[in-house]
Amino acid sequence: MALTKAGRPNQELERWSTVGGHTFRYLVTGSGPPIILLHGLLGFSFSWRRNLEALGECGTLYVVDALGAGYSDHPCPMDCGLRAQAERILGLMDALGIDSAPVAGNSHGGAVAMMMAGLSAEVGRPRVNPLLLADPVHPWAEYQLLQRLLIDFPLALEIFGPLLIRSKLLQILFLRRLYGDPRRVTDEAIEGYTAALRQARTLEYGMGVVKDWRNDLKRLESLAPHLADIPAMLFWGTEDHAVKIESAARLARVFKQCEFIPLPGIGHMPMEEAPQLFNPAAKRFLLNACPGGHC
Repeated sequence: MALTKAGRPNQELERWSTVGGHTFRYLVTGSGPPIILLHGLLGFSFSWRRNLEALGECGTLYVVDALGAGYSDHPCPMDCGLRAQAERILGLMDALGIDSAPVAGNSHGGAVAMMMAGLSAEVGRPRVNPLLLADPVHPWAEYQLLQRLLIDFPLALEIFGPLLIRSKLLQILFLRRLYGDPRRVTDEAIEGYTAALRQARTLEYGMGVVKDWRNDLKRLESLAPHLADIPAMLFWGTEDHAVKIESAARLARVFKQCEFIPLPGIGHMPMEEAPQLFNPAAKRFLLNACPGGHC
């Protein structure tokens, strides 16, 4: 996929859709039934750049920049809670004429995907099937000291956040921390992420997500019974320092049908760090979940 310096793909992949007065930017590629891809906190659709060709053979990919992230609108103030974000993506599905679809999510995007699945199933209109989750944030994980500090003391993010947004060095260090092997972080990755972080009010979005983190995860935990019948595939890097792989078994028990794939030596973003491992298994799962192109 050809990229500009700002980490944005050629314009023929970009689409725009206004939902509730704010405009989503997303990428569209592939052909067949719809598949939705969601990124993690402070990421954007760029996080899936190494997966588009392979997964596009499974269906039409809709690779979304969340409101407040990437190159979608950055409204402020905005409810950045997990439920609000899930409802916004469901609203985008409505705008695009997508009744139901497989949803893939990494990190915070995995939590959004599960919230979408739980909320829609709770009201008797399941819209997410299956779930493909890569190192997702979830209620049964224990988070590292840094994450706990930011969650319990939001003032820490108010101090650290502006430094992160302004300092390319801190951004590089942060990104390398998310990889199992920092040597795999490319110049392309650094340029793509740093350009998006410079978008106005990106920090406010991140702070809004952290603000209600604990309550959001409690709400997601309460929806767990509605996730049980959804087939799931879990990828997890053994060197994930953000959401430890030891928590994966607890999440897997939520689903009656769950395939767990540990990735040795890989960090928090396996689809980006190790596409050669991620893509074949993800492709197999999606094709099996949608035989004949019908999910």
